[in-house]
Amino acid sequence: MSIDPNKITEYVGDISDAERSEMLTNFKQSLKDRQSELQAAIKSQNWPACAQLTHNLKSNALYFGADKLHEVSQAGEKLFLSATLETNDLHAWLEKFNQQCQLVLSSIDSVLKDERHDQKP
Repeated sequence: MSIDPNKITEYVGDISDAERSEMLTNFKQSLKDRQSELQAAIKSQNWPACAQLTHNLKSNALYFGADKLHEVSQAGEKLFLSATLETNDLHAWLEKFNQQCQLVLSSIDSVLKDERHDQKP
């Protein structure tokens, strides 16, 4: 699994299953939004915005145990802050980033589906 849904408790303390589900749902939407914003920033070559977006994603991924997404976001932040941004490096990073986003989104869907299934009488 690409996330650890219980990792958030290390940062916020004990939470109910409903609260965790809500946080996962919010993270899922936020990830989709940041992914779209990042695509737009790359298209307009707004590298400072890209660095800020990847920085924020790096932290959010860590809270939810999405270690691979955290690592890819960290690499992206460094890439966007570098003095020389090569097109090949950008494309290679973007492919890894999008792949990790999809894995995390799928994992969140799976966790949320399991939680809904567990709540049925």
